[in-house]
Amino acid sequence: MVATRNRDYGDVKDRPKNPCKPPADGSCLFLTLPAELRNRIYELVLTDKDGLYMRETNGRAKLCFKEPAIQTLKARKKTANKLDDEANQLQYVSRQLRAETRRYGLKLNDLYFVTYDRDEASPLGACVNFLMSLAPRWFQYLRNIIIRRHDAIPFAYAYLAEAGENPNGKYYDFDAQDELRGFCNAYPNMTIHWTCPKWELKQSFCTFLLIGMSLAQAYRGIDLRREYNLDDDDGDWLDRHSAWCRPNGAPDFSAVPNFKVYPRNVAESRAAFDECVRGTLSWCRHHVPMDANVNTLKELAASWYTNGI
Repeated sequence: MVATRNRDYGDVKDRPKNPCKPPADGSCLFLTLPAELRNRIYELVLTDKDGLYMRETNGRAKLCFKEPAIQTLKARKKTANKLDDEANQLQYVSRQLRAETRRYGLKLNDLYFVTYDRDEASPLGACVNFLMSLAPRWFQYLRNIIIRRHDAIPFAYAYLAEAGENPNGKYYDFDAQDELRGFCNAYPNMTIHWTCPKWELKQSFCTFLLIGMSLAQAYRGIDLRREYNLDDDDGDWLDRHSAWCRPNGAPDFSAVPNFKVYPRNVAESRAAFDECVRGTLSWCRHHVPMDANVNTLKELAASWYTNGI
């Protein structure tokens, strides 16, 4: 970003006759534009409606254009040059352009920390590492940070169990969550949207409902059992799962409303999610308490999809 100042640009000496032709002395006419105009151009060039995603190459973090849904590292390597291109190429033109545009994407875009392959490390940890690398002055520009794994956790758990590994570190990374809790508390202008890898509406609305309630209890300290008439068995399951979602003694996130938890379905369209809600509610109708209001359950699911927990 260029610092602007009051200045009369009407009387410019040696104005070039044809701005399309570079001056013979090699000077850059673009840098003679008013700072306000250059900032506006930077905004148009460096803003992406789909946000930017963080990619790490050779130990160096880069803000890149959002990556398509490639599921494996092997497939990604075939298009590595394209996918890993930094969104801000202006910073490599000259020192002045680097000084004026470096980190500019943080101000203009939502940031994505997304993994597609089971062999990749935790995106929660990657986000923590990135935030710790930022100078404090950049945090005022951060808006939305989206953290998501695309590999489904039931398969991941089976795979990691065979390998004798602990899946919690890679998929839940409680230490990184607590670090992010601290960042959210310090910078309320920044909102972190974390997609819980085990919470997804696919076949059973009851399971989706119970996991959502357990997350509400674990992260917000909200007990929804009475409101939705859960029986004793469901209540016991809820207590066990809530304790599993957050380690014993870990503080909840009720003091940091800008850390939000979402189902994996947010990666798909709202129309597809609504259709899934209708289908699974119909399938699970004999499980749902007969006195439960179906429309109320639909509204709860829609709220979780839109606003998270």
